[in-house]
Amino acid sequence: AGETELQFHVRDDVAARQDLDAILARYALEKSFAGATATPLLSFLVSCGGRGEGLFGESGTDSKAFADANDAPVVGFFANGELGPVGARIPSGDARIPTHLHGFT
Repeated sequence: AGETELQFHVRDDVAARQDLDAILARYALEKSFAGATATPLLSFLVSCGGRGEGLFGESGTDSKAFADANDAPVVGFFANGELGPVGARIPSGDARIPTHLHGFT
């Protein structure tokens, strides 16, 4: 029937922090170019269970970064996986970026 693709990923705290910083920097840049001046009332963060104190050696790394980027309170939870693309992709025109379910054990 269909094909199944299996990929293994190894993350470390340095790469995870760099990735988060890059994403939040891009968000700030897009926000400034869009002329957005309003502050969000709330940020909702769903973070992978593989992140957090076990990865970073301290608690609240992701939520502090989001709060600093938005000047808004952060609520959320840890999940056992992620929804998102594989790799960096920039859509062109009406092209869609495929989204995948990434499960972690």
